[in-house]
Amino acid sequence: MDATEVNELYKSTAKGAVFNYLAANLGIVLQFLITLVLIKFLSVNEFGVYSLFFSTVTFLFIFSGLAYYAIARFIPDYMAKKNYRSAQQLFWRGVQLTFANGFVVLLALLLFPEAFNQFFRSQDFKALDVILFARINFFQLMSNTFDWTLNALLKQKARALMRLAYAGLTLLACFLLLSNGVWLFGSALTTVLSVLLASSILTFLIGAFFIHKSLLRLPAVGTPLTNLRRLARYGVFSQLSYLGELVTNLTI
Repeated sequence: MDATEVNELYKSTAKGAVFNYLAANLGIVLQFLITLVLIKFLSVNEFGVYSLFFSTVTFLFIFSGLAYYAIARFIPDYMAKKNYRSAQQLFWRGVQLTFANGFVVLLALLLFPEAFNQFFRSQDFKALDVILFARINFFQLMSNTFDWTLNALLKQKARALMRLAYAGLTLLACFLLLSNGVWLFGSALTTVLSVLLASSILTFLIGAFFIHKSLLRLPAVGTPLTNLRRLARYGVFSQLSYLGELVTNLTI
């Protein structure tokens, strides 16, 4: 990179950091409001089921996280060296791993929707809610791959748009439906999960659009991705530092 490119990179990073800070704080406010809406309209038991669902999503992150950390570490290096081929191949490796993770869970719960009840020794998980959860999990895991890749590409506005679109749609739809007594499939929890599925699909589509625009449309120049063992080792060691937090969240 020449001096002009380095200077532009510094400016872009600074602007992205400020924008990301503002968007992240707005996202926290929206998530807080979502929690207030759910506490108001969901029963204690329904809110507990909702929380357990998403603690499980957090736990399943451990399998895809191997790719996320490698993406965050190595894609910026490849992009700086204009090795777009390796950057694109690393992204697709992450997509493949995440797809496999989400698809296995989706398939298992579609075939055996009572698996949650058996695993958690409960009868509170309705089959439809479990199937909705499996689909939410799939799209959220895929969106996380896009989010980490956009972060590596310094595309903070795109990341912020993904997160704010998800939180904004969830807050607006949940409040309007629940406050007006509109329960999809006869359940407040099922209504919330249906909204979350729609928000997750929207986030997935936004992320896919920006990834295609920012990375996949670049010419496939540079050397092929060959150091897979190094990337996997980096992902494993990075993920181990978060394993305790993930297990704690699921346990709670």
